Amino acid sequence: MGVVVGLGRRLGESGDGAGTRAPANGPPGLEPLQAVVEPVPALTPALLALTRWAAEETASTWGDAVARALPPGIRSGAPTTLLPERRAEPSGPVVLITGAGRGDIVVAEVARVLGQDAAVLVLAPEIDTARQWAERLGRRLGLAVSLATSAETPRRRWQAWWAARQGDARIVVGTRAAAFVPVNPLGLTVVLDEEDPAHKAPDAPCWHARELAIERAAQGGGACLLAAAAPSLESWVRVKSGRAEARTTGGDGWPAVHRVDLRGAEPARALSAELRDAGRAALAAGRSVLLFLNRLGYGRVLACAECGDVRRCPTCRLALTFHQAARALGCRLCGAVFPARSLCPRCRGRRLGPVGWGTERIEAEARSAFPGITVARYDGTVEPKHAAAVRTAFARGEVRVVVGTQMVLRLAAEAPVGVAALVHADVTLGLPDFRAAERTLQTAWRLAEAITPGGSLWLQTAHPDHPALLAVVAGAYDGFYRREWAEREELGYPPARRMARLLVEGPRATGLAGELAAAGRVSGLAVLGPAALAGRRVQVVLLGGAELPRAVADLLAPLRGRRRLGATRLSVDVDPVELP
Repeated sequence: MGVVVGLGRRLGESGDGAGTRAPANGPPGLEPLQAVVEPVPALTPALLALTRWAAEETASTWGDAVARALPPGIRSGAPTTLLPERRAEPSGPVVLITGAGRGDIVVAEVARVLGQDAAVLVLAPEIDTARQWAERLGRRLGLAVSLATSAETPRRRWQAWWAARQGDARIVVGTRAAAFVPVNPLGLTVVLDEEDPAHKAPDAPCWHARELAIERAAQGGGACLLAAAAPSLESWVRVKSGRAEARTTGGDGWPAVHRVDLRGAEPARALSAELRDAGRAALAAGRSVLLFLNRLGYGRVLACAECGDVRRCPTCRLALTFHQAARALGCRLCGAVFPARSLCPRCRGRRLGPVGWGTERIEAEARSAFPGITVARYDGTVEPKHAAAVRTAFARGEVRVVVGTQMVLRLAAEAPVGVAALVHADVTLGLPDFRAAERTLQTAWRLAEAITPGGSLWLQTAHPDHPALLAVVAGAYDGFYRREWAEREELGYPPARRMARLLVEGPRATGLAGELAAAGRVSGLAVLGPAALAGRRVQVVLLGGAELPRAVADLLAPLRGRRRLGATRLSVDVDPVELP
């Protein structure tokens, strides 16, 4: 139930999922109700239990979790009465589906559950992906699909909410914002591209849609289906430990994968001669070319152009971040700082520089390499209207070469791709993040799946024998994951242990971060940092076991209610999927 209550001179809205009208002449200290926003609870008891679990797992308050679970804006369209909440079949297993044919399996599973008179919730990492899947399911199954993303207006989101609660919406597709939609009865939850970091909320409570889906299925019944090109290490471990089942689907074969060694290559060119020749051949055959760059601009690490070596922290094994002004290399986990020397410690070479090129430079070089062919850039700097125009033109064959970041992966199904390239794999391999190799494998794998039979994937790198790239060449990733898991266990990184990232920003950042790090050590947690970041930010990383969220909540208890601490802000991310 949602009500408006007078709070002194202000009006406050409350909606805890249950409540009753208080008498106007009630006990002292209670305020009379000004209005009833909705006559029925917005959250079911099962969803309230899920919000409590989410709050505990993210070291957040229950109130914050409840508020974030509901759509924003003034609530509207609530029915006067609710149909009884129905429970689907008992919880089924968590199933991980990989392989190029996983999309057809998802459609078949959705149809099967609908045939059992249950409803389905599909969670996508991005709004465009959610829209594509809403169209796909509606077209294939001949049913109306309810779309629930942050791009929808609050009114439409509330309409979708109540339609799902009343059982009128059989299929709901959305992003992580839809993880709490009261689908009734929930028979299946699908998490598309479960390995995508976009499933993790960037703001508190920082929950992960995949983990919410698994817990919701365990609490409320139904099955949970995880779909991935190359899975997250977390899901791979789930399968190996017997907590999930694996199912692999076939495809049209694996493309030829070529590695281009950039060591000693001409630094003025981002596209190698071999890649340019392959692109011209694909274009002549009527196919398209995708040129993928992992980041918008230059990398943050310093690499040797002669041997490819990237300096790493001797303790954390993460790539060291290059601070050009200070000519120093810093570890973003433990905070150690080292001088940025002019000689490569491995080969004694002098060609040291930041890793990577910008998308605009790649675009200009592609126009020169493929004269007479329309080239377009498709990345986060492009205006939405222009991005939509690029997508339409690519589908029509008017744009034949696309340069971009993660967004270009959405275009794979729009036109036959003859050549795809990871223009500089080292930009991802050199990220100051313990998931750098895993992210590189997943990106290259998705590119490989996008290529039509007879096409080729090109990996330009100064590390052609890196295990992540060799796994892509072989089209088999199990060996890579076994190696990666062993290293995470050795270092104590997730998912071997749990991690919490405390980020303090503002004038008191250094002092507060130091206090939190000291308190963490006293409580028995492993502490990395404090590490100074750009923009008056200081990071503290805590490592522990299953008890970590509770330990972090206890650590922060004295700061509750004054989280901003004046001009200083503290944010908490339990189980982060990316480091800043």
